[in-house]
Amino acid sequence: MRAGELSWLGAVLVPLGCAGVLAAGCSSHGGGGAPSGDAGGDTAASTLDGGDDSGDEAEATAPQTQLRMAHTSPDAPPLDLCVAPHGTSSFQGPLLAQLALGGGAGDAGDADIETDAAVPGVAYAQVSAYVALAPGPYDVRIVAAGASSCDSAIAAGGDAAGPVADWTNLPPLALNTSATLLLAGDLRPAGDDGRLTVTLLTDDSALSTGAAVLRAINAIPSERSLDFGLGSGSAWEPLLTDVTFGAASATTGPGQGTVDANGYTPIPPLSSQAVSARPSSSDAGADIAVAMNVEIAQGSIATILAIGGKTGDSAHPPALLLCEDNQPSGGLLSDCSVAH
Repeated sequence: MRAGELSWLGAVLVPLGCAGVLAAGCSSHGGGGAPSGDAGGDTAASTLDGGDDSGDEAEATAPQTQLRMAHTSPDAPPLDLCVAPHGTSSFQGPLLAQLALGGGAGDAGDADIETDAAVPGVAYAQVSAYVALAPGPYDVRIVAAGASSCDSAIAAGGDAAGPVADWTNLPPLALNTSATLLLAGDLRPAGDDGRLTVTLLTDDSALSTGAAVLRAINAIPSERSLDFGLGSGSAWEPLLTDVTFGAASATTGPGQGTVDANGYTPIPPLSSQAVSARPSSSDAGADIAVAMNVEIAQGSIATILAIGGKTGDSAHPPALLLCEDNQPSGGLLSDCSVAH
């Protein structure tokens, strides 16, 4: 597919995010409204296959869902993704390369939107912008950033020599929702680390309660379960607890509120607040990742991901990646940065 031929998505690709995920001050969009309606598998299939040509106006108003990819695999190269209506093997993409070449709401031509590989995609500790898709069930294939087609998936060892694995058991993308495709785990497994896996997590699109909300995700392959809290060391207060590897928070600490269906819990705004993660049920002072100056403004929908920590990998120590899920802007990357 040539640049600009994006009609299979059911609408224009929507680039929402910032130029450099490791730099503070960038912003992104949280997606398309409250969940509603049927998953619409037939809609997805007909859109990706072209369907009947009802014109630009119908295409612009087609039902939408928003999807982004979070790359938290410390030993994987920069990546892109392809999608196909479930069971069809008709993969389209790579999505982020087409987003860069085809343009859209943001300026995709600037050099500073490129990954470490100098090609569109996402590198470790980066989260892509959301792209617009028709709702429905999809299969996913992960390819190397800069791949010219969807023919070869990333194989063990980091080579494009496949396809070796398509993720075909993901839940459908629901109408008018936003979702994050989480890539977590070791590409080359070490010790008892979790292997590379793909999980689809629905994001909150609107703040329904509290001054702000926060979700936690455990993407550290060597940690089966993490607790996330405010403060650190002996002053630590548990907030989101028992977060299993490759998943979002589902429970809170004593005296805290409840989590919603997508893993977010209400919090007060945070200003220069310490936030840390530690193995579940560990002793005080057992923090493995600490950020001392976390800022979460009133009205924020935020996600904090524990990343790094592959067994034997000193180059990517455990760290906390903070995303502002509902901050609008343009670009190829979401508003996420490693918190310090």
